[in-house]
Amino acid sequence: MSPSAQEIETALHAHVIGQDKAVRELAVAVAMHVGARDYQGSTPLQKMNVLLVGPTGTGKTEMVSRLADVIDVPFASLPATAMTQPGFTGFDPDQILKKLIQRAGGKERARDGICFIDEVDKIARRPTDDSDQAKGLTTGVGVQQSLLDILGGAVVEILGQGPFDTRGVLFVLSGAFVGLERMVAGRLAAASRVARPLSADRATLLRQVEPRDLVAYGLIPEFVGRIPVVIPLRPLTEAEIVRILTEPKAAPVRQMVERFAMLGARLEIDSTWLLQVGREAIARDTGARALLGVLQAHLSQAYRDARDGDIVHVRGLEGGIEISRAPEVLVT
Repeated sequence: MSPSAQEIETALHAHVIGQDKAVRELAVAVAMHVGARDYQGSTPLQKMNVLLVGPTGTGKTEMVSRLADVIDVPFASLPATAMTQPGFTGFDPDQILKKLIQRAGGKERARDGICFIDEVDKIARRPTDDSDQAKGLTTGVGVQQSLLDILGGAVVEILGQGPFDTRGVLFVLSGAFVGLERMVAGRLAAASRVARPLSADRATLLRQVEPRDLVAYGLIPEFVGRIPVVIPLRPLTEAEIVRILTEPKAAPVRQMVERFAMLGARLEIDSTWLLQVGREAIARDTGARALLGVLQAHLSQAYRDARDGDIVHVRGLEGGIEISRAPEVLVT
């Protein structure tokens, strides 16, 4: 029996911190997609492909990879920037299907898998781009056009694999879409006949994204039409970053504690210092993506100096890092 939207949402919350609204919307879309696999009715059902829109480090990749675990299907990912129109140097768009089949161990199980295509905003054809037709084909429009059949649920021919039915494959696309909020604001301002774009924060504006805004950004209408579900993600708060640092099973702090434990040392971190790390991640505009790297940078000296039996205490504010060492016992 297929999992319900509530079951998917609950399972995702065990791994994804914050983004409650985005998790809920994704769970509903996935439940609809999974439920359509066994549909025998006469009404054509459009594929529920999803576009995640939000800043770097807000959990897009983590959310989708965990989703594959939740519904127990194979998962493959590829950045859109690695794709080119067939005939040019780079990956053909069907490369992601090849990866999915490889991960699944065959076409049969791959037909129910998830393909994640990141950095989709980078293949948008912006009005300010060079007008050269060849550039448009290889960097944007050509890639979008080459993905249309795959996204739409057609049976496609994969080199070396033969025909492959993509109707059951869920495609989740994502991108930061920097500046998209300005297009939304301009449209809303024009609709309300105000002299200048409305003033609102980015998250509020992205919640009002419509297909025409994505077309204005540079995605072709046919491409946008194959992604009916658009889900915005908001920037993480300091408190949520602290939770990401400590709560998940593979949380960065848990990982660092284990690394020190392998030295025989005990790592103790004050909560005030973790809050500082959260602020640093926000200042770097990396969100949760680089948290392990931030911890490693701060703790590398202590890791080098620590030895068996030490207590490494990381204090907040200006407290620094203190290594407590038991006095050595001389054997006579």
